[in-house]
Amino acid sequence: MKTRKIIGGVLGCLMLCGLLVGCSGNNSNSSYQKGTVTESEFTSEWMGIKYTLPDDMTMISAETLASGSKDNIQMEMQAYKKDDTTENIGMLTEDISKDTSLDEEGYVELAKTQMEKAIPGITFGEASKRTIAGQEFYELPYSYTKDTDGNQTTITQTFLCRKIEDRMVCITLTYTNTDAIDHLLSGFSELNVTSSQ
Repeated sequence: MKTRKIIGGVLGCLMLCGLLVGCSGNNSNSSYQKGTVTESEFTSEWMGIKYTLPDDMTMISAETLASGSKDNIQMEMQAYKKDDTTENIGMLTEDISKDTSLDEEGYVELAKTQMEKAIPGITFGEASKRTIAGQEFYELPYSYTKDTDGNQTTITQTFLCRKIEDRMVCITLTYTNTDAIDHLLSGFSELNVTSSQ
């Protein structure tokens, strides 16, 4: 069960942003630096964000995250609840230097269009904004049904993004109810450093 949760969480996060790889670039002149992951914490001076793992969650190792990174997408952090739910949180960054005019709203619309093409029966909630650790992210909730070993499972997720320099910071939450969103995000706090924004 744990292996399935980990794989599902990582693939869920990559699935969404991996679809956007066509927007990626390699002309980056940003000050981007990949964050660091320990068993209990994720820290990114570049984002000005820290994630302290809640007691009931497990952090995916830096090695596993590195194996999930590809092209211009860097897996930054992934954590999942230790119980039998599928609740998890993942964060990645995507280099969008080929189209620096792309903002969060446009990125969310692009993600929505790509997901509609790739996931039959996906339904979307209303796009909005959410503040995480003092930073404003664009937010898009959605759900879809997938077949797992012959069983139909409804997956409920929220996609959040924020542009910093020529990269998009993306967070994907997988949850069972709205209270779980607050719990998954509760580990975030502002980092007391000067970040490039």
